[in-house]
Amino acid sequence: MRIQKVTGISIFLLLLHLNFIGFAQEEKFGKIEKKDLEMKVYPLDTAASAVVLFDVGRTYFQYSENEGFQLIHERHRRVKVLTKDGYDYGNFKIYMRDQGSADDKLSGLKGYTYLLNNGKVEKIKLEKDAIHKEKFNNVLDITKFNMPNIKEGAVFEFQYKIVSDFYTYLKPWQFQEEIPVIWSEYTTEVPEYFYYQKNQQGYLHIEHSEGEKIGSISQMYSRNTGNGGRERSTSKLDYRINTENWILRNGPAFEGESYITTSDDYVSKITYQLATTKFPGSPVRDVLGSWDKINEILLEHEKFGSQAKKKGYFNDIAKEINLKYSEPEEKIAAAFQYISKNIKWNESQSFLTEENVKKALDKKTGNVADINLALNSLLNNLGFDANPVILSTRQNGRVNLYLPMLDNMNYVVVHVPVGEKYFLLDATDRFLPIGQIPFKCMNGKGRLISETNSRWINLDVGGDYTKATVVKLQINEEGGLEGSMSNTYKNYYAKSVRKSILSKGEKEYFKDSWEDQVVNFTVSDPIFENVKELNESLITKFNISIEEAELGGKIYLDPIFSKFYEEHPFKQEIREYPVDFGCPSQNFYSLELDLPEGYDVEELPQSVAIALPNKGGRFNYQAIKSGNKLQIISSMKISKPIFLPQEYAYLKEFFIQVISKQSEQIVLVKKDIMQIQD
Repeated sequence: MRIQKVTGISIFLLLLHLNFIGFAQEEKFGKIEKKDLEMKVYPLDTAASAVVLFDVGRTYFQYSENEGFQLIHERHRRVKVLTKDGYDYGNFKIYMRDQGSADDKLSGLKGYTYLLNNGKVEKIKLEKDAIHKEKFNNVLDITKFNMPNIKEGAVFEFQYKIVSDFYTYLKPWQFQEEIPVIWSEYTTEVPEYFYYQKNQQGYLHIEHSEGEKIGSISQMYSRNTGNGGRERSTSKLDYRINTENWILRNGPAFEGESYITTSDDYVSKITYQLATTKFPGSPVRDVLGSWDKINEILLEHEKFGSQAKKKGYFNDIAKEINLKYSEPEEKIAAAFQYISKNIKWNESQSFLTEENVKKALDKKTGNVADINLALNSLLNNLGFDANPVILSTRQNGRVNLYLPMLDNMNYVVVHVPVGEKYFLLDATDRFLPIGQIPFKCMNGKGRLISETNSRWINLDVGGDYTKATVVKLQINEEGGLEGSMSNTYKNYYAKSVRKSILSKGEKEYFKDSWEDQVVNFTVSDPIFENVKELNESLITKFNISIEEAELGGKIYLDPIFSKFYEEHPFKQEIREYPVDFGCPSQNFYSLELDLPEGYDVEELPQSVAIALPNKGGRFNYQAIKSGNKLQIISSMKISKPIFLPQEYAYLKEFFIQVISKQSEQIVLVKKDIMQIQD
């Protein structure tokens, strides 16, 4: 979001007496130390493919009469490459805003790669033809460059400056990376007229200091002296500059863990958003200081609220839907189908439209906001009290409910109440039934944007991963096994399988997911049910067989043909971050085996029931023999989506026992063999 330039202060010249906050580790560009080139491994992490020697950033303000306040960001970064796996760290991207009359301007980009050849330092320049600028989307440009001659042992550095007309957000700073960081430092220098909310996160200790210094504004003016002459004078206004300095020393590489939202939720970083402004002689102005203020701004935004209100575009289709359907849920479904069929998602995520709803309808393509704000408008035309809900996807990171940070949001869905319940809708996903939002949106809460009732909305609307498998087997005359398998998928599990079937085709899906994957048995003759019926459970059926299962008069059978988990997902001894499954899950498995005359059970797994603390989950396994029928019944349920690090030991042991139990065999034996053994 762009905040208008501040030019209301009538001044001719701004003199910022900026006493640069000296970096504790001050490095000059182009001055390389030989010991850095001689480094073979990083002592604190000998497996590291590269190490950031230092990364230093500074963000401050400058003023001119023509441009008003502008934001300046400077950066100097130096990296040591240790192995071939570290080559990619020499590829870099700089994102810059471009909104026509206002933009970010990149200047002073230069870089060098340093190599040690026969004891001498070789210096290779980053040439202009290695720097490429391209359009990233309708509001962002991207400058890409690859540092030259990257090799094992190389050191490279670059620096640049960005002059920006946008200061709603200071440049964020990430201290921790996928590789170790010896030194990372960020300094901000903000005039007292601006107050920024900041959000610091991460698990590492970041040194922080605050300070003040004085800036001054000098205004030159002239007046008529009355005798034909003019008298010139200067007035001076001193003001405070608030400084902050953040330093990370010897930061370890971030090591991701399974089942987290995104690494951005856990790495150490700092972000800033403008909350209020207060200029001399003017009242405090709320910019983005509260969620209520954000609600107010979005309702009037030309690429959000005004698009959600464009009901006139949908008069004809709304009239048609109202004539055809009478029940509210039927009308919602019809509106959903109309939008999803007439505007194809272009894979771009934003809560702001790229252009406007009308152009998206004309082009039949658009981003998330184009599609879902169009759906919001159509539902309003139909008489529903529909409103947009902005949110952050799992990959984008968590939202701090108590710290209004609009920049954290990257998605929008539609909220529509019907009686005592409500639906959340996302017309970009044609594989989900009405009332379910994509799994990527299952990330806590979203903010309802409304003229009368803006509030937080729970994004968990009942979606889960549910699968039920039923296997029926018989032993044939040749001592082999043959029978059938039926899989019933619901909710997100159904969406995943349904999307794969419709994208690949039934034959290719069956080959990729079953024929080429199964071990120790074969599958054939698939049948698919409810592939296109989104509100129904998806069912796949096929035959299974095991030839020559009998060995020496015995059959050693792994009874679980579709395991809940093929391998243990939690192998670390200690967990630093929460385990986030995103949503609950349920798995059910049943095996029915008919034993012919002459066969009996020699070895059968024992039944077991395991529960996680605080009703977090449960696993059941039963092995039952009744007459000539053998039955295995197993179920696993994860009831809550998030487990804290202190719960990890219980969760890990739970999975160990589940996987161990599902690996136990059944041993069947011919009765005449048993008699001989007796």
